[in-house]
Amino acid sequence: MPSSSIYYNTFADQVLLLPVKAISFFLKEVYGYVEDHYLNIWNLEAESSYRITPVTKKDQKGNMRTLGYNFEGNFYVPHNDYMWTYYVNNPLVAYLEQIKTMGAELVLVLGSGVVPITELDEVTEPRIVNSTGAGYLIIEIDRLSYEIESVEFRPRLIIHINKFIKDIADILLR
Repeated sequence: MPSSSIYYNTFADQVLLLPVKAISFFLKEVYGYVEDHYLNIWNLEAESSYRITPVTKKDQKGNMRTLGYNFEGNFYVPHNDYMWTYYVNNPLVAYLEQIKTMGAELVLVLGSGVVPITELDEVTEPRIVNSTGAGYLIIEIDRLSYEIESVEFRPRLIIHINKFIKDIADILLR
């Protein structure tokens, strides 16, 4: 019987490290998405994570059927001035309230991926550490929640996103 180290050595150098680099929200309007209504949040804390788990149920024959998938994401935004003064009269928290009522397209930027619409922002993106690949995950969301938590001596914003997805093909991974 071959050892597990042989199997591991066959793909050990091919595993991509893709930490969550940033999240982007594109607000929904009545007739679709509007390119100029978006928000990019960079420099998320290392605790930020997402998880996609299948929801299964036994059918009449006792076989397991997949009904869909749960997407759960927790994103930790360190304290910054834009939490309260984003675009002068529209703080980040107010923008999140808009997303709660209108829905949005969520883009998770993974690894050394590029944040969408960066060329319009003319901003240099921060360098990501511990990354060996790039990509992003795109999901339509219709609800989110957030909380402000005090950690050590500073507050931080935690954005929670939960979504049931019927078909795994509805999650776009590039």
